[in-house]
Amino acid sequence: MPGLAQAFEWSDDAECLRLLERLRWPQGVECPWCGSNLISRFSVKAGVRENRKAIPVRRLYDCLNPGCRHQFSVTSGTVMHNTRVPVWKWLVAISLQINSSGKLGARELQQELRVSYKTAWSMTHRIREAMEECGLVEVNFDPRRKPPVKQNAAAEVPTAQRLLG
Repeated sequence: MPGLAQAFEWSDDAECLRLLERLRWPQGVECPWCGSNLISRFSVKAGVRENRKAIPVRRLYDCLNPGCRHQFSVTSGTVMHNTRVPVWKWLVAISLQINSSGKLGARELQQELRVSYKTAWSMTHRIREAMEECGLVEVNFDPRRKPPVKQNAAAEVPTAQRLLG
């Protein structure tokens, strides 16, 4: 799919984060720790690191539940958490992995997204692990190991919600 990455490339990060927010919380933002919908939104200003690399604006949420008070972002608790890869590249990588049933290799992802092999490998493994946890794909490296009996309970939740937290 040579055109998929280019289709997302024009999207700014804010637009991708809004899409991710709608996919993750269709009924509105809720705290991943306590489930409360009493949320405050705020942004942390952009800046410059000592090595002169830019720090982008971070959009965060505060849980207003007195018993919780956690801070989180739309990527908290997902495969995208704690990475510097732009959100649009994650969305393309997830889409490519789902369409290939988890068989897309790190080299193909590296070429599609124009990232380093190390980044592509890390993304591939994070996505595959999440897909395996959701029951979307089974990673079977031992040919003597029999596959477990599949339960269809995970089919009730949409795929995007299962992968995105």
